Amino acid sequence: MTSCATVNFRRYSIQYAGTKEEKYFINNHLTFTVKYHKDPQTDSARIVGFEVNAFSVKHQYDGKWTNKTRLTTCDAHAKRLVSRSDPPQEVENKKEIIFTYDVDFQESEIK
Repeated sequence: MTSCATVNFRRYSIQYAGTKEEKYFINNHLTFTVKYHKDPQTDSARIVGFEVNAFSVKHQYDGKWTNKTRLTTCDAHAKRLVSRSDPPQEVENKKEIIFTYDVDFQESEIK
């Protein structure tokens, strides 16, 4: 199961080669991978680990923002997840930043 929702993160800066100007970017998306082990004898499961990856992504959507707006950069219904190939979100004065996360559950052999 995968979904997107709101959360807070930190920023980082990059100085482009040949310039003194620094641009600031923000990690505004987290991807959580929850690993679980399913016991076939009891039909129960337990969490045995998790991974977290931070991304900077310039989220996009079509039209005006409403409570029914779907992101074109992170939409579980369209099976569109954030990846490192997405353009990063630059921190700019008075510009919108959308914070998201997704969660993926993976079965593990680790008991």
